[in-house]
This record gives sequence, C-alpha cells and structure tokens, in this order.
Amino acid sequence: MMCHIPPHLSLTLVRCCGTGTLLIPVCLRRIVDPSLFGLTTSGFISSSWHITSDGMFAGSCVGVILLVISLEFLRRLGKEYDRYILRQHKTSLAAQCIPALASAGDKSASVYGTEITPPSGSSNSNAHARNMSFRPNILQQMIRATLHMVQFAVAYFIMLLAMYYNGYFIICIFIGAWIGAFAFSWEQITFV
Repeated sequence: MMCHIPPHLSLTLVRCCGTGTLLIPVCLRRIVDPSLFGLTTSGFISSSWHITSDGMFAGSCVGVILLVISLEFLRRLGKEYDRYILRQHKTSLAAQCIPALASAGDKSASVYGTEITPPSGSSNSNAHARNMSFRPNILQQMIRATLHMVQFAVAYFIMLLAMYYNGYFIICIFIGAWIGAFAFSWEQITFV
C-alpha cells in the first residue's frame, strides 16, 4: 500500500513508553503501527486501559504470559477429565462384568485393564476388548463442553492480544506457550 504524502503533511504525536514522543505521518500510522515494541497510543484491550508506565507494561507482559500458561493448563485439564471419566467407566464396566464372568467360571477379567474377554465363540477377543467405545452421560458432557468453552474464550482473548501487534506481547505469547507446554504437556507417552 503506497501512501502519497501531501506538502501540508499532518503529523501525529505518539507517546513512546519511557523515551518521549515521536512524530508519525497520519497516513503511515496504519502501515507502521506505533504500538510495536513498546510504543503505546491507545487503550490496551479496552479504551480505558492505557499503559502509562514501565511497571504497567511489565505487569501486562507478565499477565500475557500467565494467560497463555493458563490456556495450556485448561487443555491439560480437559485431557485429564476425559481420562478420569474413562477410568470411571472402566471401573463400572469391570464391576458389572466380573460377577458375570466369575459365575461362568472365567477368571480372565481385570478390574482396571481391558482384559475383559467376550464370550469364547469370538475370534478377536483381545481386539474386541480394546476397541470398546464409551459415550459420556449428559452431566459429563456438560462439564466437557464447559471446559472447551473456557479454553475457546481464553484462546480468543490471546488472539486479540496478538492482533494488537505489540511485538513484546507477541513474544510473551510465545514464552507463555513454551512454559505452558513444558509444564502441562509433560506426560507419559504410550506406544504399542
């Protein structure tokens, strides 16, 4: 996008965080965003939130990092809740199947494992036991949907922070994503 600068150029005063002011042509203001790397011109997220000191700017950077870390925590919480309801289902399924198998004389069932064998006429008894499906009840699904909604809202807010085009905030988003992934995606990896 090319900008024609007229001879009667109007300049905009932009306050630079801690270093004074800059003069930026009004027509270049949309191309060269003055909020990049610490220049503040307008409210942050809302019209009433203005970063007026270095302390407020540092606090905002820390807040952005913590917000992204909380997103990674919410993602892990969703996974852990799914694992929890699956363990509940396996426990209740085992509690129902063990008495039936014990009465038939078959002792191959396990309480927490997937070693519950189907009737002896089946050809793929282990494959059948591993491919069992589970559908959460309405309360469990409401909790899962609520966790997803909160994750979505936090992720959308982080996207709005990135679209503010402040280089420091974008770097803070990356730092928060790294710290959050390091802390909350460090789990046991299973392989077959």
